[in-house]
Amino acid sequence: MIDEVTNVINTHGASSLTMVNTASPKVVMQIKSDYPSVEKKVYEDDNSIGWNDMGDFEINQDIPFKYVSKVPDMSGYKTYFFEFEDEMDPCLSLRADSVRLKIKDQFVVQNKYTYIATDRGFKITFTDLKQIPNINKGDSIVLSYTAYLNENAAPKISKRGFENKVRVNFSNDPQNESKGQSPWDCVVCYTYQLNGLKSNEKNVKLKGATFKMYRDAAMRDQVKMKKTNSGYVVTDGQSEDIVSNENGEFEIYGLDQGTYYLKETKAPAGYQLLQKPIELTISPKFVENRNNYRSNGDGLLKLEASSFNTPLNVSQSDAIIGLKVINKTGTKLPVTGSFGTVLCVVTGAGIMVYVCKKKREE
Repeated sequence: MIDEVTNVINTHGASSLTMVNTASPKVVMQIKSDYPSVEKKVYEDDNSIGWNDMGDFEINQDIPFKYVSKVPDMSGYKTYFFEFEDEMDPCLSLRADSVRLKIKDQFVVQNKYTYIATDRGFKITFTDLKQIPNINKGDSIVLSYTAYLNENAAPKISKRGFENKVRVNFSNDPQNESKGQSPWDCVVCYTYQLNGLKSNEKNVKLKGATFKMYRDAAMRDQVKMKKTNSGYVVTDGQSEDIVSNENGEFEIYGLDQGTYYLKETKAPAGYQLLQKPIELTISPKFVENRNNYRSNGDGLLKLEASSFNTPLNVSQSDAIIGLKVINKTGTKLPVTGSFGTVLCVVTGAGIMVYVCKKKREE
């Protein structure tokens, strides 16, 4: 006899089993659990990581998500309610046309379920999962979609990241329409910020230095930028130049891990143009087990960055990298990669503490 009534919300317990009688004394009875579960994953495209619980991305970059469940035991039910409830940080946006659902490796047509957008995400609902033909207990259910970090993420970049979670709502009593809920399963996305400071060798801040950023040394793959009130945000639209303000500052939001190249295209009046781009390498350190993330838990442990193998100052709580770029007057600047150019790129501790702290003070 199986207890089909107990609400299993926020529990992992199986239903209770009571032996009443049996015609066969040697029969083995198994505990039955009607508790569906779900596992969510995000696809990290760097370093051959693949599907796991965490990843870092540029703002506006497509991010693949998926979650996996199984067809529950629906015996004893006339109808069976089954629903995925997805909730994401407001800094994540869903591409609604990317949602795909498979049961037993077969796509489920959209008229078999309903899609409803919510304030924090969406729901995929089967009012009666038993109406899906040719499915059996234990068959895999895989839902996949694409989302992206939107511009709202720019002023909120931190080690905390941006979470995306899912749970299952399901029938838990064949005698009525009561529902149970699985625990949330959560993944997290990160992105990074660069705070640049343009000055001369006497630490005079320089306005009007103009840059473009690239993902490759050949400077064919440009990182497109959009100017906002906060600074420059990585975009998938028309690109704008990065220009230092009256305080010599320029802030870039929404970078991924890896190597970028910052090319000066126009120097301030009276100053030499940097001959070659500034190399910037971003190297995050994550927890060893990338498949056991819990909401508000540890994911990104440490952020490191360097330019021409010279370490840069990084604000660990805010995931902000500080970069100081020096222009000189009179003489021609040395070729990028030489010792002299490294001196033009290396951060000054006092300046970079200011640049990295600026966001927190605001």
